[in-house]
Amino acid sequence: MRTTVLDYKRLDNSVHGNPRYEFRFLKLGYAKTESDAGWVYALTPYDLVGKEVDIEYRTTPTGRIVLEDLQEVQQ
Repeated sequence: MRTTVLDYKRLDNSVHGNPRYEFRFLKLGYAKTESDAGWVYALTPYDLVGKEVDIEYRTTPTGRIVLEDLQEVQQ
């Protein structure tokens, strides 16, 4: 899905010390990165605010949206 990053928030690290984020997207609302996801290390979230991104996500049975991938759209 292609959407725009409106904002982000740094969450507490996972129990293994890996970074976690919550993003707010134009078309999706709020979504969190998965705990211990290695691809998160490649993000610079403050550089993504206001930019168009391609995301992959899944919805849990309880309705939470979990990001599985996020890539900035190259113009």
